[in-house]
Amino acid sequence: MGGSTNPATSVENSPIDEMTNDVEGVEERETMDVENPPIVLCSGLCKSNIYRSWMNNSESEHWRNTNICCPRRGRLFHGSSMTEESPDSVPYLLSELRSLISYVSGKPVLCKGSASFIRDRLRTLIAFSSSFVERDNSFMDFNGLSNYTHEAYECFQRGICPCCGGYFTLGPFNLLPDEILKQILSCLDGPDLARARKVCRKWNNLGSDDNLWKELCLRKWRTLEKDVHAWKLFQGNDWRLVESFCWQRLYPFLYHQKSFRCRLQKTGRFICYLVAHQYDGTPLGSSDLPQTLIVERRFNVSHLENFVLQDAARVYFEPETEMDSDGYYAFIDYLVHRNRAGLALEGDRRIIFIPPCDYSRNVLGYDGNGLLGIVQHSYPPLS
Repeated sequence: MGGSTNPATSVENSPIDEMTNDVEGVEERETMDVENPPIVLCSGLCKSNIYRSWMNNSESEHWRNTNICCPRRGRLFHGSSMTEESPDSVPYLLSELRSLISYVSGKPVLCKGSASFIRDRLRTLIAFSSSFVERDNSFMDFNGLSNYTHEAYECFQRGICPCCGGYFTLGPFNLLPDEILKQILSCLDGPDLARARKVCRKWNNLGSDDNLWKELCLRKWRTLEKDVHAWKLFQGNDWRLVESFCWQRLYPFLYHQKSFRCRLQKTGRFICYLVAHQYDGTPLGSSDLPQTLIVERRFNVSHLENFVLQDAARVYFEPETEMDSDGYYAFIDYLVHRNRAGLALEGDRRIIFIPPCDYSRNVLGYDGNGLLGIVQHSYPPLS
């Protein structure tokens, strides 16, 4: 953090297949508590006797609350000549405000919603600028410091204290409210969010919010939010939707699963768009499920036990969007009322559509009202 090359605080390259449901050893990996930073955060001059004396007076509480590395940091931008780059300068604040106005003006859709993000940005800007204001003009005159304001600012940008050469533990990112930080983390995909959790204890706590992982899971399989019976399809796992961190535990399984977008039709008639999630059986290749599935035949569900091969790929079909739901459930009702399973043909492949029935409940272990599927080769026979 802040430019430190200390391996104890660097982010490991953690692929998603190494994701676990807890973060064991996170305290061993980190050398600092971001939520409760230690009093002395950098070395050299900042550890002098005068610094320790200063830390014992009332001023120390303010600096700890504003996450400032050392007392001299507040003096670095207040020499005889204020630079335009200083966060406490008028040009800096005007530039930031113009950037905010330009950004909002260029996105009309933002004008229709809440202005909370503007308020949050202004609060952050004020907090960041205020953190550089000199708190005590009588404190330790650092000779010639004003001549190096530009150099000092560049040090801050790299996270280095120009007084002692130590590293800052916190930057502007950590001045943001937790809700804003969570909003930022919500833009990450699963692997990146897992890596972010390894940065420090605070990021681990924020990145463990199950709502973040729920959103990631629903992007891949959206009906899991409502169809609790679909959770039973994940073999070898006793999933419970009410458990803490259930979405976080589920995500690694969804990440590795294959999904296919398909167009479902009867002969000459469009039904809906589907997403097929394979959850068991022989792995499907990228071309094993055609983009258009035409249900040409139907047969009685009582024949499923004889027709379905043991190693066949098993899939769960869900409507791609809410607009596809009507056609999806109408197709299921059509099969249920006729006690039929649907059959689509693609070369020597057979795609079987299985509505809720005794076979789906007793053999496939699914008690819900969704549509399951079987993908296999050359069976059942067409005669």
